[in-house]
Amino acid sequence: MELQKELSQKIFKLQKSRSGKKVLGKKKIGMMVAGLHPVVGEVVVGFSLCHKYDEFDRVGCKKVPGHGKIVAINRAFRWGDTFNVNVPPSIQKDVFKFLLRCKSYYKDKNMPPWTEKLLYKELLHE
Repeated sequence: MELQKELSQKIFKLQKSRSGKKVLGKKKIGMMVAGLHPVVGEVVVGFSLCHKYDEFDRVGCKKVPGHGKIVAINRAFRWGDTFNVNVPPSIQKDVFKFLLRCKSYYKDKNMPPWTEKLLYKELLHE
């Protein structure tokens, strides 16, 4: 199933030297996706994240372009009306920024309950 008016963003992790002082580059570790559900017309949001030993867009030993995005879209449809989605602490700030962006992009649409809960929780901490 395809999303209408899709909004997506990659999640990166900075790779540092062993001393932790020099940044060596960025490594793609996940994907966040938001869009309008084609039937219901409400916003759905999902994300995918690699395990720390895995590579992005790789399944087993095969390179599968777009796999991370497919996982994120499937989760977006599955998480449409749920309240409890566990966002890993390592990407909570990235997801929070993405949700703020989604909220301003889809002004007149309802956001999923789990996103509202996360936004409310993060805004209380700041």
